Amino acid sequence: MALFEAAKQRGLEGIVAKKRKSLYEEKRSREWLKIKITQRQECVIGGYTDPEGSRQYFGSLVLGLYDKKSRLIHVGQAGTGFDEKSLKEIFERLQSLETKTNPLHGEIGGLKKVHFVRPKLVAEIKFSEWTHETAEGGMKLRAPVFMGLRADKAPEECRLEEAVPGF
Repeated sequence: MALFEAAKQRGLEGIVAKKRKSLYEEKRSREWLKIKITQRQECVIGGYTDPEGSRQYFGSLVLGLYDKKSRLIHVGQAGTGFDEKSLKEIFERLQSLETKTNPLHGEIGGLKKVHFVRPKLVAEIKFSEWTHETAEGGMKLRAPVFMGLRADKAPEECRLEEAVPGF
């Protein structure tokens, strides 16, 4: 546990472990474990994308955090972590919040059609790490996964400077 905590404090992706009696082999096996370090962050939902393939309702949630100037900054999208029931329930809530106005500050690069919503919902997101600054202008969540909505947290409490030290 101490090694895991040390790896987490250093911002590493995870640790690798093997069974004590196993051999060192240059291949994947059940004798080795990759233990990923994940983080959690509450993010404001600023929109959603259209579904693709056989998926219904929406593709991903467009996420943001408020900066020191109270601007909602785009930090990425979460397109996994949903089941059919949660997709439908969240979609119904998103539709009631739709707006033509983009609540996110600046451009949202690389996304197809985004349906904007009033920033009233907070999503808990599990992710691996913050990426380095991008060409679009900010830190982004790496491998974000939707964990649920947070009714107990106000959108204004989702702050970029608290999520990314030194930002």
